[in-house]
Amino acid sequence: MEKAFPVADGTSSLDLPLSSAPESDPSTAPWKYKMIALVCALLMSAGSHFSTNALNALKSTIKADMGIDNTQYGVISSSVSLINTILPFLGGVWMDRFGTGWGALLSTGLIVIGNAFSAMAAHLDSYAWMVVSRVIFGLGSGCVVVAQETILSKWFRGKGLAITIGLQITVSRLFNFLAHGTAIPIKNNTGFYGNPFWVACGISAASWLFTIIYLILLKYTGGWEMGKKSHFSLDKVTRIPLAFWILPLNIFFLGGVWTPFLGIATEFVQQRFGTSELISAWTSSVSLAVPVAISPFAGLFYEKYGKRGPVVILSAVLLVIAMALLGWSDASPMAGLVLFSLSLTLAPVALTSSVALIVPPGLIGTGIGIHKGCLNAGVSLVDVMVGAIQDHQGGSYARVSTAMLVLSCITVILACFFWYVDVRFLSGILDAPFSIRKGLQEDRQDAYLAGSLIPLTPRARMLSWIAMAIVVAVLILSWVVYGVYLFK
Repeated sequence: MEKAFPVADGTSSLDLPLSSAPESDPSTAPWKYKMIALVCALLMSAGSHFSTNALNALKSTIKADMGIDNTQYGVISSSVSLINTILPFLGGVWMDRFGTGWGALLSTGLIVIGNAFSAMAAHLDSYAWMVVSRVIFGLGSGCVVVAQETILSKWFRGKGLAITIGLQITVSRLFNFLAHGTAIPIKNNTGFYGNPFWVACGISAASWLFTIIYLILLKYTGGWEMGKKSHFSLDKVTRIPLAFWILPLNIFFLGGVWTPFLGIATEFVQQRFGTSELISAWTSSVSLAVPVAISPFAGLFYEKYGKRGPVVILSAVLLVIAMALLGWSDASPMAGLVLFSLSLTLAPVALTSSVALIVPPGLIGTGIGIHKGCLNAGVSLVDVMVGAIQDHQGGSYARVSTAMLVLSCITVILACFFWYVDVRFLSGILDAPFSIRKGLQEDRQDAYLAGSLIPLTPRARMLSWIAMAIVVAVLILSWVVYGVYLFK
């Protein structure tokens, strides 16, 4: 017997058009169902995060065994982020229209296949196969994060969203940390650098099983893609509030420092501070340790007190200090890595949980997809840039450190603009404590009748088209740069 969630007007969720609630209205579901959805969502991307950081930790080994340079390694690393400049947007549109279930199942399946192919590429010592395997892996890893955050945004939209996003980041960083610290020992103890990818494949298979459990939950609760499916159009995207576009702009630059640095952290520490590969891997894993412990508390803070703008500014400032310490100071790398880790903890929860507060309920997946696409565009561009600069400098990270510091300084300016946009155009909803934010959310929900969007003035819609054009231009640039260095 299928169960239905009650909705705000007292009708059954099974009678509600999908255009206003693609999977019933899970935010009104009993907590026992929410907890099952939460556990499944948190573990969907475990294998994805383990695999990504296993690759990062093995950078020196992969370059030596495959006989490739830093730029070619950058191509391997950015293969994942490049494909995800576009895929999260398409995945978000899919999930807004058809629901999260099938999208999550396909994504986790591709991650399993991609990890298996990565391990086989290591067996063959094949650069070409490794690039192909990471593209397949990327097809799944980009969409699975969109699925996760869309699920959390829909099930916990009314209360607890920032906390659940914090938990999601905690779990992802935990598997990042484990991969960063264990990839080298697994390689050393087994004598083969492909075995960490086989471990990632096993973890990914478990993630796929948790996705099956989530699908069963949807079927049982009556949220199995029921009702009328909403239709997507670019016109709807232009009616997303103009203030939304500051989010992808911020994550483009912040992500363009965070993720590429994580990709080079082990080798950077090894070269800059003269430690062994194993010690460097464990030392650099400190950059992933703080988010494991603090992200849920950060989510709790945002949920109760708001203050997203000031905290994003603090995160950007910490990033500048961290890059300065790591690049030019003789202090222990632990100091810079801990500050980097704090930066990596504070802003992602704030920015990601802001999406559901700004965009209409029917376009949450699309909004998260745009957000993630811009993140991956920044990562892809900087990944290739780092490899090219390093090769040009004979393998040195000196100018890479300078480039990272410059990008970090830009994030401070954009973070200030993020706070200004919230106060000036969003009535301070991102900065407000829960008691005030609840009323602001209700006012915004009233304007989204049956999933409709707030009408914008012609001038504002024109600016939205300009913002979309800039996003598309950045995505095209990332593909062009990748192609130039892939075939160079």
